Amino acid sequence: MSFEVLSSLGYLATSSLALLLFGVHGGFQGKTPSQLPILFSLSAGALMLTALLLLDFGQDLTFPLGDSNLVNDPFGRKASLLILLGGAVYLFTSSSFWTFPRTKKEKRTVEPPLLVMLGILGMILLLNSQHILLSFLCLEMQSLAMYTLAGSHSQSSFGTEAGLKYFFLGALASTFFIYGMSMSYGAIGSMKYMDIESFLAGCDTNVYGIQLGMAGLMAGFLFKLGVVPFHQWVPDIQEGADTETAFFFAIVPKVALAIALIRLVEMYLASPLANFSQVALGVLAFASILWGSVAALRQRSIKRLLGYSAIGHGGYSLLSTSCGTPEGFQSTLFYWVIYVPTSIYLWLLILAQPVRNRFNLDINMLARKPAFGMGAALMLFSLAGIPPLGGFFAKWWILEATVGVGLYSLAVSVVLVAVIGAFYYLRLIQVTCLEQTGVWEKREFCGKDKATIMGIALVWVLFAGAFAL
Repeated sequence: MSFEVLSSLGYLATSSLALLLFGVHGGFQGKTPSQLPILFSLSAGALMLTALLLLDFGQDLTFPLGDSNLVNDPFGRKASLLILLGGAVYLFTSSSFWTFPRTKKEKRTVEPPLLVMLGILGMILLLNSQHILLSFLCLEMQSLAMYTLAGSHSQSSFGTEAGLKYFFLGALASTFFIYGMSMSYGAIGSMKYMDIESFLAGCDTNVYGIQLGMAGLMAGFLFKLGVVPFHQWVPDIQEGADTETAFFFAIVPKVALAIALIRLVEMYLASPLANFSQVALGVLAFASILWGSVAALRQRSIKRLLGYSAIGHGGYSLLSTSCGTPEGFQSTLFYWVIYVPTSIYLWLLILAQPVRNRFNLDINMLARKPAFGMGAALMLFSLAGIPPLGGFFAKWWILEATVGVGLYSLAVSVVLVAVIGAFYYLRLIQVTCLEQTGVWEKREFCGKDKATIMGIALVWVLFAGAFAL
């Protein structure tokens, strides 16, 4: 095993196990809350150090599982860095919630930061996987962490319901994936992506076994990504789970799933079914964008609204992926590079509110901190695709890739539907910045650490367009 392995993924796995022993046997379980932030800080620091080591040794990185099972390329490294940074931000900003329970019945536990670290390890392995069985194991590794976090507050009926829904529907998605894996292996005799790609390049459209197998694999990934027609669980679970938990699994896992889907779509490029797959995924992407925009118009819960918004943004990611071109794949990654910091800003803004299950934000609080109110408006404009913000360039790249493969009608339809999406973002800006609300309980708006992260995210979205030009 090379030093590069120990310095990146091996380091992340080793530090996760070390922190597990440290948390269990180091006197943290059920002790004073002042001790638990140490564990969160160590976990976030481990993720940041992993990102730095990946930058230093990424060019020569090798994997102990073999080059045929895991791929190492700049595309995967960029996505891995985005996931690591997103996880570190979550741990830095959520330690106070897990450290100081809201009720006396809730217990302080050491599991949340460790689940986040192990889940992120599974995500990084998933997006670099070149073997179906390894992809399934990594998919379940990150999914089990999400299930546990979603239902971690057993005293809350909403949290318990969200955890159970997430678990059972996630198990259903796994059955799709297992079915596709078995059918693919039965038709080809191999689970390696390169062998499947070689087989697809020489087969005809009458090989129904591999067609059903690839459809099952696609359905498994699309279910986890939460796009139409596998989207029903997203707003329910995002609303039922605690806001701090929804903050994590509404953002970070989507990046790994989107990039892993790209690895799967790449196998179709030399297949006779490539054109059919391109159109089918494009239709699902358009349906996701349309449904996410229309359904969000009637929502009064901010968490549920962001859930439907996530369905629409997943559709944009799927649209660029369906193009099957390097430009489409790069636009997918750039879209998530813009979407992640934008969503982090909005979720941190929600976490700062005294009432967390309301659609209305605290206008008086924003008035005392006008910079955050202006920042929220800019972030929502970015999600709507208003120039010259980063969200505009991300959607521009996607439309450019779509037009580049000749899907003109689909590109025009997406532009028209984007107008509907802009409407509910403008409605949220109106509620946030213009409408008057009642009396809210007094609470400090935002700590310096959260304010710094929100400022960095805002600056990135404002000037990310310069990198896209």
